[in-house]
Amino acid sequence: MRRVAAGPPGRRAAGDPGEGRPAAVGPADGEQAGAPTDSLAEQARGDEGFAALLRGWAERHAPALRAERSEVRGTVAGSARVQGPVIQARDIHGGVGPG
Repeated sequence: MRRVAAGPPGRRAAGDPGEGRPAAVGPADGEQAGAPTDSLAEQARGDEGFAALLRGWAERHAPALRAERSEVRGTVAGSARVQGPVIQARDIHGGVGPG
């Protein structure tokens, strides 16, 4: 992927050692988290070769790109006690047993 000039939200400031590269953003900040996507989409609209490379990359990495809004949390608090094995998981397909 080519560097995109600094400036849009989510980009590093001029003079920063990573100038022109995406800056880290918090996943809870929807506007900042979308900035890299917006930047890629803008570049793809203006460059068909880049768009083809981006589509190919997205197809190869589709399973890893799927994002689901779900969480798994396990809390033991107060006077609770855990004795024996504990299994915490999400999306189990098949049997589960302590090994």
